[in-house]
Amino acid sequence: TTQCVCAVGTFFADPEAGICRDCPKGSYCPTIGAMDPTPCPATFSTEGSRKTTELECVCDGQSISTDGTRDMGYFDAKFLQLAMQTDGSDLVSLRTGGQCQACPLGMFCRGGLDVMFRVHDYPLQFGSEVFPLLGAADETRASIVAHCQGSQTLTSDGEEAVNDACFKDYCATRVEDPLCLPTFPDLE
Repeated sequence: TTQCVCAVGTFFADPEAGICRDCPKGSYCPTIGAMDPTPCPATFSTEGSRKTTELECVCDGQSISTDGTRDMGYFDAKFLQLAMQTDGSDLVSLRTGGQCQACPLGMFCRGGLDVMFRVHDYPLQFGSEVFPLLGAADETRASIVAHCQGSQTLTSDGEEAVNDACFKDYCATRVEDPLCLPTFPDLE
């Protein structure tokens, strides 16, 4: 007989029947044949289901509930503090072990991962702010444009700028990319 196994990002919901289910939001399944989802660390969640690594555990961003109540989102304060203290050479390793905190008053938090750049010694900046400054031959720019080409998220304003949705989408499939980092509070 052939034994079925669940793919990475899924787990055995019923091992005897061989039924696999997607790893639910707030957890990840890093191995083939996982018996149970691994929950994200306390206060963290994932941006959807079927996640495969702890690096996909992030702080939730701003949301609006069905009754119109607005939640300003959360950010990883420990990551932000550590990122500002380093030279930026290995920020991916700092992405685990933090804690999500409520967004400060007067600001909003996008949550999740986004393309983040360190420009010279300047603190991290959102990719959407730095993108227009990158030269046409820049490898990162070319990779992001190639990812977004033909997508609704690639704007056509004559400057070939890429909007926030494209950057978040780019990072959703590249969680280990050193440019894909937890977002921080931004002015409303």
